[in-house]
Amino acid sequence: MYYVGIDLGGTAIKVGLVDENGNIIEKISADTGAKRENEEIFKDMAKLSRDVCRKAGVSYDEIESIGLATPGLVQGDVIRFANNLGFFDLDAGKMLGEMTGKKVYVGNDANLAALGEALCGGGKGASSVAMLTLGTGLGMGIIIDGAVYVGANGGAGEFGHTIVERNGHPCSCGNKGCLECYTSATALVRMTLDAMKEHKESEMWKMCGGNLTKVSGQTAWRARDTGDKTAEEVVDMYTDYVSIAIANAVNTLQPEVVLIGGGVSNEGENLFSILRKKAGSMMYANKTSVKQAEIKRATLGNKAGMVGAAMFAKTGGKTA
Repeated sequence: MYYVGIDLGGTAIKVGLVDENGNIIEKISADTGAKRENEEIFKDMAKLSRDVCRKAGVSYDEIESIGLATPGLVQGDVIRFANNLGFFDLDAGKMLGEMTGKKVYVGNDANLAALGEALCGGGKGASSVAMLTLGTGLGMGIIIDGAVYVGANGGAGEFGHTIVERNGHPCSCGNKGCLECYTSATALVRMTLDAMKEHKESEMWKMCGGNLTKVSGQTAWRARDTGDKTAEEVVDMYTDYVSIAIANAVNTLQPEVVLIGGGVSNEGENLFSILRKKAGSMMYANKTSVKQAEIKRATLGNKAGMVGAAMFAKTGGKTA
C-alpha cells in the first residue's frame, strides 16, 4: 500500500511516494509560484502526484490516498487562511480530490511534520510528542496517541504566539513579545546583530568580514567556540528563551518526548546539552523521581512534511 505526501510551501512543492511504514520510495519537487491562481498550484500538485508514481515505477492505482501539508489554519480539509499563498476559505480536500481522483486529507504543515517525526522519526515509539521547530518562526505540533491535536478551531499549537514579554519585540502576528520573537532563528540573528553593534571588539565581526548582512544563526555559536564572551552572552540569552519554551510546553502538555527541529537544531549537542540542563531545571517536579520529558533532536529534516502528510492520509486524517 502506498500514499502520496505533499508538503506545500511558499517556495516549493515537495511530493513523496511513501509506503505504509513511512519510507519515502521516491520524491519530486517543483517551484510553488505562490502568486499564481489557487487552481494552478493545485493542478501542479495533482500532476506531481502522478509524476512521482511514474518516476518510481509504481502504478497510480496503488495509491490509497493523499495527504497535504499546508501552511495556515486548517479546519477539516478546508484551509481557512494561509497568507503567504493567498488561500482563504479554500476547500483544498475537495479541489485536490477532484483533480487526483483520490481521497485527500489536509493538515497544517507544522502539525504534520510533527506527526511524521512522532511516527517515523525522532519520536518513534513515544505515546505523546511535542515538536518545536526553530526556523524563521517558532512552529509547534502536538501528537497524542498517534494523532494530531488540533483544538476546537483547528489552530492548536501556535505556541510561538504565546506572550512572554508584555511590551517586547513586535511580532508579525500583530502582538508584542511573542515567544517566536525570542526563540526563532530570526530572533537569534537579531540578538547577534544587537550584541555586535554594542561590542565592536567581538570575534563575530571578523567572522562576517565586517559585513552585517553575512551574520547568520551560526555566527554566535562559532564565535562562542573560540571563547568570545559576547557570543557566549548571545547564546546564553537565546538558549534561556528556548529553554523557557520547552519547560512551558512540558508543564502544560506533559509529553513523553519534546523534539527540536529547524536549522538551529543542527548545532547538535552544542545546543541540546544546554537545553536539557536549563529546561530540565524549570520543569515541574524536577526534583522528584517523576520521569520528565526527554528532549531530543528531530531526525527527518526536510522530509518530515512529506512523511507526515502521507501518514496523516494513512490514519484517515485522524486528529485528537
